[in-house]
Amino acid sequence: MDVFQKRPAASLSYSIDWIGSFLAGGRMASSHWCVEPEDAGGLEITGEGQCDTRSFARVMGGRPGEAYTLKNRVERSDGKKTERSIIIKIGVG
Repeated sequence: MDVFQKRPAASLSYSIDWIGSFLAGGRMASSHWCVEPEDAGGLEITGEGQCDTRSFARVMGGRPGEAYTLKNRVERSDGKKTERSIIIKIGVG
């Protein structure tokens, strides 16, 4: 699992490339992102989408010193589903 640092005021995009064995023989039909833990003032998804084999999310906010899991759940055109996560650590300064 990849770990990224972010400042609370920064609005950044993160992506996952699903090319390879998961998409072999199919295409990405849907993509949904979520943040754990969900809390007021925490990391917030401000946009999301997909293009070919890549899904992306734009996030902002977060509490200094906290770590959040940014999860991407995708479904392939044949109905097969899977998920990958990214850890976002919020800087203190």
